[in-house]
Amino acid sequence: MSESTAKKVFGDEYPVGETLTLSTQISDDQYQVTGVIKDLPENVHLKWEVLARTPQEFVDRIKENFGFTTGYSYFKTASPMAAVSIQEQSDLIFGRRFHEQ
Repeated sequence: MSESTAKKVFGDEYPVGETLTLSTQISDDQYQVTGVIKDLPENVHLKWEVLARTPQEFVDRIKENFGFTTGYSYFKTASPMAAVSIQEQSDLIFGRRFHEQ
């Protein structure tokens, strides 16, 4: 959780160990604050205020739905060429799936 979000939610209380409930159309899930970081700079690609796991019930509902996206996927590769290969393969896989529909 970012410092500014912790301040908004918890005020001057120490947030680590506190619990938050996130309600969605699928489920109500509780999350425990496990850390607070300084606010991210403006020039970052992935901007977030809170990071949390995706509830398993949600994962189960969308795991076969390749047209549903919730964000970015990142891979750590052993070499730059591995990254190129992953991109090429994913373009083939997802391009094929979208054209089949």
